[in-house]
Amino acid sequence: MTASTRSTAQQADMDAARRDAVVRFTDVAEFPGELARDAELVERRIVRLTQEARAAQGGAFHYLLVHAGAVIEGQFVCLTACAGQHWGEGMPETKAAYAKAGELAGRIRTACEAAGLETRPGAFEEQLR
Repeated sequence: MTASTRSTAQQADMDAARRDAVVRFTDVAEFPGELARDAELVERRIVRLTQEARAAQGGAFHYLLVHAGAVIEGQFVCLTACAGQHWGEGMPETKAAYAKAGELAGRIRTACEAAGLETRPGAFEEQLR
């Protein structure tokens, strides 16, 4: 193997490892900033945005989560933010969680639009694991 071939193979290995790596955020303020810094590199200029109710350990309630994700130069970058707890339809905690989720999603949408990015519904499968 020549030095040039070895260098190309090593670069391919590093590129593959980078594609497999996930950059995760939990702070809604940090995620849009990351996207804005690399907006021209966001694949198709699309950011996926959705909400999910995930059962808590023991199942007495669900966490209401906001997920957002994008692919930047082949690397998955995502946000998972907890908006509150879902205790059942009509419960004050549930109403507050949905209001908070809407506010968080709105902040993400506004920041993405300012960076020239489009938000669309949905989530990357890796993000929900």
